[in-house]
Amino acid sequence: MLAPWESKAALNIAQQQLRTVSDSLGRLDTAHWKGDYAPLLVATRQRVDAVADAVKRMADKPDSLSLGVEAFLSMEHVAENIESLARGADRFQPAASKDLEEASSSFQQVKEDFQSYLLGLSRYLEKNVASSAKDLEACHDQLFRRTPAPSRRNSPSDSASTAPKKPNN
Repeated sequence: MLAPWESKAALNIAQQQLRTVSDSLGRLDTAHWKGDYAPLLVATRQRVDAVADAVKRMADKPDSLSLGVEAFLSMEHVAENIESLARGADRFQPAASKDLEEASSSFQQVKEDFQSYLLGLSRYLEKNVASSAKDLEACHDQLFRRTPAPSRRNSPSDSASTAPKKPNN
């Protein structure tokens, strides 16, 4: 697992791979396909672009678990849609089928790599939270450690009575 501050390059590569998937989807011509694939194609392409944008935001803020989960959940839906479109391409646009299969494989690899990244990130954050909790507890103990009660010899009322008196003029 790369530390979050070292992962920007890997996330940028994932974003580029997702843009390639979007481009492959853009080369499909569903107007001549039997069935209503056009809405699925538009929705899938929009979602792939949204995932790429989420991965880009993640590259800018690589320790954001919420951004990562958002991107990963979107990836789950996209994978099914790409598979459906790949089956349609096999039947209705065989020339684009190979390109889409490669894009689908690339997408699957990005998804698996991203899943590993998220698991590593969650472990990293958990470790840091545990470490921070220990540090906070140690600081708390140091700050609020009970100081011993002053002894009777040094009490403030005693010191006032033993102070030298001013001479009366």
